[in-house]
Amino acid sequence: MISHLGGQFAVFLGRDLGPLLRWELHLLVLGLVALPLTRRLIPFRLDGGYPFAKALGVILPAYALWLAGSFGLGSFRPLPAWGAVALVGLCSAAVSRARPLARPLPWKAILAEELVFFAALTAWTFIRGFQPAIEGLEIGRAHV
Repeated sequence: MISHLGGQFAVFLGRDLGPLLRWELHLLVLGLVALPLTRRLIPFRLDGGYPFAKALGVILPAYALWLAGSFGLGSFRPLPAWGAVALVGLCSAAVSRARPLARPLPWKAILAEELVFFAALTAWTFIRGFQPAIEGLEIGRAHV
């Protein structure tokens, strides 16, 4: 696949390409799962609140998973995490069916915002690749 792109992208990111694409795919799914909720919460946005949907798509399943773990009902593993995402998706579907919006999804705006996000994520991955260690970035660590 990368060879069809001229191989430049793979050389640019090296070993970070696979994790970058996985992060992008996961964040895309989380944003699309929460999009019906943000279309209801932020109806005045022409893009349906898609940038906020990405944030909400991360926050809501993480909170549900944390809450379940606090009551001893689950743990932070992949299967319960995807279950929390499915729960948010069910809530989104219920909200969407209860009162559907008349406006169609603005796919061009969503695609433009996704491209900007991917460019920023790629740039930050490239920059962070020069110093991947967490030394000096932990809060509360005693410096000698």
